[in-house]
Amino acid sequence: MRENRDSFRVGVNVFAIRNGKLLLGKRIDNWPGGGGWGLPGGHLEEGETMKYRAAQELDEETGLHAQDYEFVALSNNYRGNNVHYIQTGFVAHG
Repeated sequence: MRENRDSFRVGVNVFAIRNGKLLLGKRIDNWPGGGGWGLPGGHLEEGETMKYRAAQELDEETGLHAQDYEFVALSNNYRGNNVHYIQTGFVAHG
């Protein structure tokens, strides 16, 4: 018997750091955090690894590529109104 469970999205974010500076992008208004600044990132899709999604988002949003991605952060972000994210963070190396 299968239980009904609440659902949440998994966000994959990339910390791209060079010369002590962190790369941020201006979010478009119709996305969560719209109009603010954020890390390159997106939603994990079924069947993907988190490192794969990190590489895809860095490429799609910035045109940058890295050799490896190091897991560095995990947060449970509940915003109310059934908006619930598990956010992961990866540092891009190389």
